[in-house]
Amino acid sequence: MTISSPGGLGMQGDFRMTLAIALTLLAGCDASNSSASNRKRVVVEPAEVTIEMNGANQVETTRFRIRNMGVEAFSIKNVTASCGCTSAEVDSKLIAPGKEATLTARIKPINVGSNTIRIEATTDLVEQPVLSMIVSVKGNGKVPYVASVPTSLNFGAISGNHATVPFFVETRESATSKPGLMLPRSNTTDISLEGGWISDQSVGNGIVVRRYEYVAAWRKSKSTGHFRDEIVLRFANPESDLETRVPVNGSVLHAGQVSPGAIFGSFSKFEEVPAYSITFRNISKPDGLEIEPMNSDAKRFAIEKIGDAKDAVTFRIRVTEPFGKELDTVLAFRTNAEEMPEIKLPVRLKIRE
Repeated sequence: MTISSPGGLGMQGDFRMTLAIALTLLAGCDASNSSASNRKRVVVEPAEVTIEMNGANQVETTRFRIRNMGVEAFSIKNVTASCGCTSAEVDSKLIAPGKEATLTARIKPINVGSNTIRIEATTDLVEQPVLSMIVSVKGNGKVPYVASVPTSLNFGAISGNHATVPFFVETRESATSKPGLMLPRSNTTDISLEGGWISDQSVGNGIVVRRYEYVAAWRKSKSTGHFRDEIVLRFANPESDLETRVPVNGSVLHAGQVSPGAIFGSFSKFEEVPAYSITFRNISKPDGLEIEPMNSDAKRFAIEKIGDAKDAVTFRIRVTEPFGKELDTVLAFRTNAEEMPEIKLPVRLKIRE
């Protein structure tokens, strides 16, 4: 028995038609899925920006829109920049469908040359795990100028006759010019400077980064205590009259320290006044510190040296005569230290009534 369709195709014809329709629908579905897979769920606008700068601003700022074009929310897990000169952050890490977040990049400016910075936002999307943005930076400033210099030079506590602080300076100069930074100078004869140009590195547009390395040296001075100074950097180029000044500070220790720093006490009677031991310690005299009493009153004080070494000198001091109710005076000691030829020791003693 044969079963016919209204069109007379029969069972075999119906099967062929059904198969053809199924294949057509499947092909259409595959094409639709392929189109959907090629459509980005996230769009970054703009993908690339160019910033021209001349160093007038401390920070240059640019912003990117991260738009969710899909039907599900996604998260931004982390944001990084290829250059330490740039920091980047987003105002929202979870972006709902149809919404957007703003990524803000803050860039330290350059005066001249060029730089390309790549910013990447890591997402939890399998198809778009990383969103990339490019910032092209161009400096339009004039050369030469000092681009990098220490904020200050600190010698710290100086205990000898000589101390040094190394430092470097980076400039931006024309690639066709000779190194133009002159030897820095200080405002005092206690500090001398040595050094000069070391290397060049091109940054494009006919501009180079020039590195200069120096050593600031403090030499023996008659003064002690804390000091402040500054060094001055200038270019030999007559068209550049700019100066860069770097503060300098340090502290010159005394050649010796006395312990205790004074003789004092309060007693009910003179017989209770003890003998005192005073030690002068050598701080910065490599050949030894020499100490001798200068103005000792033999009738009132007996001063005896009981210890004499390269690192310390010790005296025993006794008051030999009654002084009434109060003794207020100063004992002076002579040293062989040029910067501290004399050390004074206050004496304050009282007899209570």
